[in-house]
Amino acid sequence: MNRDEAQLRYLRWLSRADPQMYSLAMAHGNAALGDYEEGLQGWADTIVNAAVAVGGALLAKKQSDAQVALQKKQMQADALAAEAARQDTLKLALIDINTKRAAQGQPPVDANGQIIPSNQLPILSSLPAVAGTSQYRQQSFFESVPTWAWLAGAGVIVLLVVKR
Repeated sequence: MNRDEAQLRYLRWLSRADPQMYSLAMAHGNAALGDYEEGLQGWADTIVNAAVAVGGALLAKKQSDAQVALQKKQMQADALAAEAARQDTLKLALIDINTKRAAQGQPPVDANGQIIPSNQLPILSSLPAVAGTSQYRQQSFFESVPTWAWLAGAGVIVLLVVKR
């Protein structure tokens, strides 16, 4: 398509789209048409620039919102981790305090420093045997086998000896 053909198509389109502008362009020649095209180009540039600015602002807002949300999640995760670390430190300190109190013959305390009543403590017989203390000692194999099992074993041996 050459220049003249393109201009002719444009004029046909202009005659249908804006007959008043078409008649103005035909009356004043190409100078008026050039002014109209420049006006359209300036208007189109303004629209495009506005659309780009609005789109950029929306994109920046979305990115900012996403970043703020991510920062909030990170702050929550950090707070939870700090709280878990604080709880672990508190537990270790409480174990240390109660170990020292037990060595002095004092009752254990809870996290608030209140003495734990003896009815809230576990029964000593339910605790596992603690190695290295005189009060608790580990049972040998012979002590852990029930008496009835020893008697049954002895009876089987007696039967085997008698049958021979």
